[in-house]
Amino acid sequence: MTPNTLYYPIRKNVQYTPISFTSKVKMEKMPKTKNFLFKYSGMKQNNNVNATNIFNNTNNTTNSNYTNNGINIFNNITEDNLNTEGNIEETSYGFKYKGTKIITDLSKYKNSFEQDKSNKTKINNNSYVFNKTNIDFNRKNSFDKNRVRINQATGGTGALRVIADTIKSLNPQAKIWIPNPTWGNHLAIFGAAIEIDRYPYLDPNTFEVDREAVFSALEKLGENDTVLLHGCCHNPSGADFSQEDWKKIAELANKNGFTPIIDFAYAGFGEGLDEDAWGVRYIVENVAQSLIAVSCSKNFALYKERAGAVIAVGSNKEEAAAIQTHMNAEGRKLVSMPPDHPAAIVATILNNSELNQEWQQELIAMCQLIRSRREKLEKALKEIAGLDWSFITSHNGMFSLLPLGEERVLRLREEFAIYMVGTGRINLVGLRTDEMISHFANSIKAVI
Repeated sequence: MTPNTLYYPIRKNVQYTPISFTSKVKMEKMPKTKNFLFKYSGMKQNNNVNATNIFNNTNNTTNSNYTNNGINIFNNITEDNLNTEGNIEETSYGFKYKGTKIITDLSKYKNSFEQDKSNKTKINNNSYVFNKTNIDFNRKNSFDKNRVRINQATGGTGALRVIADTIKSLNPQAKIWIPNPTWGNHLAIFGAAIEIDRYPYLDPNTFEVDREAVFSALEKLGENDTVLLHGCCHNPSGADFSQEDWKKIAELANKNGFTPIIDFAYAGFGEGLDEDAWGVRYIVENVAQSLIAVSCSKNFALYKERAGAVIAVGSNKEEAAAIQTHMNAEGRKLVSMPPDHPAAIVATILNNSELNQEWQQELIAMCQLIRSRREKLEKALKEIAGLDWSFITSHNGMFSLLPLGEERVLRLREEFAIYMVGTGRINLVGLRTDEMISHFANSIKAVI
């Protein structure tokens, strides 16, 4: 494995001590250098924090993702998307879904949760268990755990912002390259901290990954660049990298020295847990340094709870420990202390064999549901509207980007009560019935 140029070798006389609640070591000012991030001599841990975790307290209020009339294909999964019969009862331990069962009723684990709530020692250990299980999943069994450190974060969004602010604190001149198109919030998150630029991602003619354009852009990048990559289920298009693409990205990162930053928000919603994590694991194993933002919002149905993590990968354990302390400092400034509840839920599910198995079966069911919606939509558009949009079924995840444009999107909203984002991003899970799919296809035919 060829090392990246992200780091200089760290001096042997630098002591790496665990962060404590009393340590107050001031962060070193980064010397002027053309090198990126932690690539400077004598990097020390940043112990100027009094917490080791990154999390945030968030309000339990949500914006409605649906309207009383018409079809919503806006953003994220709602209870209606998870259960077409719509009979939902909220309990202290989760939701009870009557009818089509997708999400487990956690109330049967009431005694376990109550015991955890009364055990402060166990509660305080939840962040450790949460972090460990996230590392175990993302690196699998073949990776050196000493090269990895992890911090909790406020969902995937908070993880990305911690990464952005860490980069800014170490090199204000740094730049991140973001795919075009991408999730709109990427631009806001990184744009608030560092300079951003775009690289082409989607072929406007085929609506598949424009591999020639992607690799041509990455070939020109160097050691002062970071590159944002979607781990799976690209948002907004659903068009993902192949395994050969991930190998090529790793090769270019090692050759040119840029740092991969992976947004891993939809594990299990594409082709399966292991299949969706393939690219992330390959980068972690084969590139000296990388940063990964993990979200538990969708695949654990914890959107309002904000459960996520930042995974830092170094070429050795000293580098991994050092980068974590800088993330601690940025996370402390951003959000202070983490809530325990979402970490406890994830940790409990992943470390209980029965719950883990149920969770994986639910992800399979959701994956199959999304795949079925894709197949039905492609068929309806072909039969009703005469459109050959076969890319819909070759893509993965909840979202698909249709070649409509703002004018048609506006007409669909005003004339047919069909709601979508931007120029044509839809949430496949919003098409809950065959009647909705048929209405959608007929409406598309009317505006094309």
